[in-house]
Amino acid sequence: MDEQDLIFEKRGRMAYITLDCPQALNALSKKLKHELEAAVARIEADDGIWGVIITGHGKAFSSGTDISEFPATVEEARRITAYSQALFNRIENLGRSVIAAINGFALGGGLELALACDIRVASERAKLGFPEVKICAIPCYGGTQRLTRLVGAGRAKEMIYTGAMITAQEALDMGLVNHVVPAGDELAKAEAIMDVILQNAPMAVAYAKLCIDRGPEVSLDYALGMEQDLVSMLVPTHDMSEGTRAFLEKRPPVFQNK
Repeated sequence: MDEQDLIFEKRGRMAYITLDCPQALNALSKKLKHELEAAVARIEADDGIWGVIITGHGKAFSSGTDISEFPATVEEARRITAYSQALFNRIENLGRSVIAAINGFALGGGLELALACDIRVASERAKLGFPEVKICAIPCYGGTQRLTRLVGAGRAKEMIYTGAMITAQEALDMGLVNHVVPAGDELAKAEAIMDVILQNAPMAVAYAKLCIDRGPEVSLDYALGMEQDLVSMLVPTHDMSEGTRAFLEKRPPVFQNK
């Protein structure tokens, strides 16, 4: 059996995805992306998973696309890009909270993977960047779009045009990451955030995520209508009944994701 480049674990209601090819700085090879796709499929099929943490083993979260596997033709480039975009879209659209624990370098496709997550926690030693222009390429797994939506066009253009790496603190200052913590504490911080999220109704979190992610793509009126529709769909659920009853009874709710 081939050695795996990714570790998938389920602990309670949380799934952990650890990119585990440290000798290659967790470069996104075809093999690693296929293993990531399989992990995503397991999460999609398991209603008992309410939260996901993605991290890397070694010095890097991920150094990006494996340069040795760069496409040689236009057709191959389109195929690889379409596959990778679809994979990262699935991560972004998981009906669960997804936190990236950025333990080291997050470059190119590795940073694009982190951008597909909901929340980013970075080690103080992390370095982030899009170096693609240095080899006559561009971020193409969603990076040009997600970075711009997150930090604004001006900052995104400077970061992408220069190809420069930024520090974790610089990433925090521009809103690219949510937290910077001492080296080695990024996973514990991600778990602490997720523990709080998992105390809340998972359907409500998923619907809030949907509104936040889709809102900028549509008109304000349409987005407000989406809020109306989704909160109305929560009213007849077990979890809204349980949540309101628990509040009145002054006890912790016991949500069942239904």
